[in-house]
Amino acid sequence: MRKLFIGILAIAVVFGMSMGVMADEGHEATIDQDGTNLDAMIEQVGESHEAKITQEGNLWGLGHDIHDPGWEAATYSWIDQAGIRNEAIINSVSSSDNTALFLRINQDGMENFAEINRNYDENGANSWSEIDQMGNENKAIIDSYLSDYPWSISSAVTIYQDGDENKADVFSGGETQNLGGSDADLVQEGNRNIIELVQTEANAWIKQDGDDNLFRLEHNTEFPAQNDSEVFFTQEGDENKFVGFNGEEKTDRAVQTDSVFAGQQTGDRNVIGLHQGGNDSAEINQIGNDNTALLWQSEDAGHSSDINQEGYENTAEVIQSTN
Repeated sequence: MRKLFIGILAIAVVFGMSMGVMADEGHEATIDQDGTNLDAMIEQVGESHEAKITQEGNLWGLGHDIHDPGWEAATYSWIDQAGIRNEAIINSVSSSDNTALFLRINQDGMENFAEINRNYDENGANSWSEIDQMGNENKAIIDSYLSDYPWSISSAVTIYQDGDENKADVFSGGETQNLGGSDADLVQEGNRNIIELVQTEANAWIKQDGDDNLFRLEHNTEFPAQNDSEVFFTQEGDENKFVGFNGEEKTDRAVQTDSVFAGQQTGDRNVIGLHQGGNDSAEINQIGNDNTALLWQSEDAGHSSDINQEGYENTAEVIQSTN
């Protein structure tokens, strides 16, 4: 009963800060919780607000029936913001092998910032981290890490952005030989958007609709015998690019190790650049004109490549080597 009371009180305090000042600027709302079966929710409307939720502890068990995505969660964090130049942050650290978490940020407006940090310091289990942003010039960051304990299972990561000049940065994965990893589902609709994904021991589904969009990838599988990591990628529009990066250095080819890649671009003047090192396979489809596909598969391992292009003035290059 005391835990439930704490959760309800936290929500009420934040509502008290928000209600009655909806059109004002520069309000701050903070919730800090330590315990089990926690609830936290912040709602803000206006400009230049800040919202932060931090939850720590033995976040074990099942308690909430989450109809979307359709499973139960022990700990629930939700931030809703409508307006411009708002900031939302959720930090979640658990120390339990029976954790089930639901973490979500919704933002509607322009120039907003959202960040979810999801970490386990012991065994982990299921969690769902989601950021939805509607509008232009927004930024979303999700950092979801799984430990190397044998019961680390899965952590779903999803970002949806609808608008122009948005950016999504995701670090997902872990160091587990069990089912591990943080699968990512990232969608952007609009023009001049950017996705940067660093992922280990996990799968990714990426979709960008619009023109002049960019997807950068670094994707590795440390334990290919246990985990069959895959990247499924589609871009629809013109002048889109799939490339990579190495730290802060931008490169013209994405990096993938011991993994599977399947990518399709539909439109004109699009580019796919991919470097695979390990026991990899790649399937690339490009439909349109003046498109370019560059595939380099290295290291002393079995490689598989399949490039299909339909249209005029397209270019494809495959390099396979043992070093």
